[in-house]
Amino acid sequence: MPDTERQLELFDVVGRPGRVARQETVGRFLLHARYDQLVLAGIGSLIGLTVVFACGVERGKQFARAEQALLSHQERTAPPPSMTGAGKPPVANQPLPTVPPEVAGAQKPAPPPAASTPQAPKAKEPSKPAFGKSRYAVQVVTYSRPGLAKQEVQRLKKRGETAFLVMREGRTSVYVGPFPSKRHADRKLTKLKSRYQDCFIRTL
Repeated sequence: MPDTERQLELFDVVGRPGRVARQETVGRFLLHARYDQLVLAGIGSLIGLTVVFACGVERGKQFARAEQALLSHQERTAPPPSMTGAGKPPVANQPLPTVPPEVAGAQKPAPPPAASTPQAPKAKEPSKPAFGKSRYAVQVVTYSRPGLAKQEVQRLKKRGETAFLVMREGRTSVYVGPFPSKRHADRKLTKLKSRYQDCFIRTL
């Protein structure tokens, strides 16, 4: 009997560490599983935030495109107010004082007043001598509404640029210049390209 009791005691002592090791293994497995769940939850949250942000950016782009399309449609459908006196550019009004001497000298015969009407389209040409030897300018942008063109001229002047308007075929163009040579115009064109991608050089 004593030998049997000793054997039972040794068996209990040897068997106890095995149970503790099993409990520790189960605990580590549960801890590892919880850590994996937290990592998966974090990754899922990050993906969800990325998708929401991308949707918001795309929605903003759609709003911006719709607004630009609406503005361009309004500019196309709006009637050009080129025949009104308020919409005439200041450049076209400058050469008008040169007309009265010719008309005054031609007042004696009756037909000459009718001959003065074809000279009205040439009102833009007398603006060239005012520039002297400056024959080049940079055409920045063209509008169908003179009011928008005037606003653009004011913006350019605030930035220190010399800007003026020219009206052709019912459309108002904004110019920067004039410049004495094409080389000077090319330098200014390079600077303006960053803001006005479609600008180019024209001869006055």
